[in-house]
Amino acid sequence: LGISPRVSVIGHVQRGGAPTARDRETATRMGYYAVNALIKGNGNSIIGTQEGGIVEIPIEDALKMEKHLQMDRYNIMEIMQFGSDHPD
Repeated sequence: LGISPRVSVIGHVQRGGAPTARDRETATRMGYYAVNALIKGNGNSIIGTQEGGIVEIPIEDALKMEKHLQMDRYNIMEIMQFGSDHPD
């Protein structure tokens, strides 16, 4: 093709900003839970947060869960990105 591809690995800042202490702590706890799940033989599960805690959920149950969009949060992000004159 006559082109030289170049791999770029983007960091956390390019993906959404520097991690907070809470981000780091949550990621560490989730990793701990994930390793424990594997040790117990629960490889077919996901680790997530629910009501402020870390939970392990079988993947079949997780796939059945519905996640509702909180429109107030979405609208705030729209305003922050496009300004208040953005059509609703």
